[in-house]
Amino acid sequence: MNPATPPRTPDAHRSPVHEPTRGQEAAIEYRCYRAERCVGWERVDGEQVGAPINASRGLCPDCERVVEAAIAQLPEDYVRLSLRLGRSGGAGGGTPVACTPEVQAPLNLHVEALMAEMCRETSTWAESVAEVHGRRRDTQRDARTRPGVLLQGAAQFLVYAMPAFLALRNAEHLVWQDGHLEPDPKGDKRMRLDGQLVPARWVDGRLEATERDGLDGALLLLELHRRATALLGQTKKTRRLPEPCSACGLQSLVHADGADTVECRNCAVVITWDDYQAANDLTGGAAA
Repeated sequence: MNPATPPRTPDAHRSPVHEPTRGQEAAIEYRCYRAERCVGWERVDGEQVGAPINASRGLCPDCERVVEAAIAQLPEDYVRLSLRLGRSGGAGGGTPVACTPEVQAPLNLHVEALMAEMCRETSTWAESVAEVHGRRRDTQRDARTRPGVLLQGAAQFLVYAMPAFLALRNAEHLVWQDGHLEPDPKGDKRMRLDGQLVPARWVDGRLEATERDGLDGALLLLELHRRATALLGQTKKTRRLPEPCSACGLQSLVHADGADTVECRNCAVVITWDDYQAANDLTGGAAA
């Protein structure tokens, strides 16, 4: 899987309230970094933007809670994915999945790769945040630790250090880039570019050094949680509910048969099934 950094949208988190006049500075209203996926999004000049925030770059309080809850859920996601592969035991049980880009003969390619990415990304970000706190992780000990246990400790630390995580800037990481086609006049393959087939060559996957910010890392971990939820949901019948999400207002609520929770696929808010039924005056049974 490609753990590439989510695309940046530099202007998505701020918008000018009015144009500056002579001798007057522009009033800048900063917006939640999640932009149109913000829990408390607003419509400004016909465009969906994030909720107002005080900092020049960050998340609104509601989105911070969503991200924190998703990261706290990652260890359980890992265990449930492991059980789907037929492994037994808790966070430290079963056959370990290596925290490396290479996946060895997986029983299920998507599940194995997702588990490895969850472990790799969570531990990488925990190490970067720990350095800000003046703590150095014992990488040799980590290498001897079962991936599920390593993930659990890293996720707990990131939840504890959430403010430092979101404020982290320019962390230097080695990021795995999947193999891909790129245009090359002398290439022996073809790829579609601007609607036309052009010569191309295959570039093998590799580790590349890059700088990443904690905000992007937090949203990446949120996305990993959502991908895990989607994979796990494939084993159950998942229904789209007719009522709109109370947080973002969109009709994007889903419920897996037998699940205790309802999740919004737009803003990632999770509520209990009982609360959903009470809010919509339902008496029980699965919603259509």
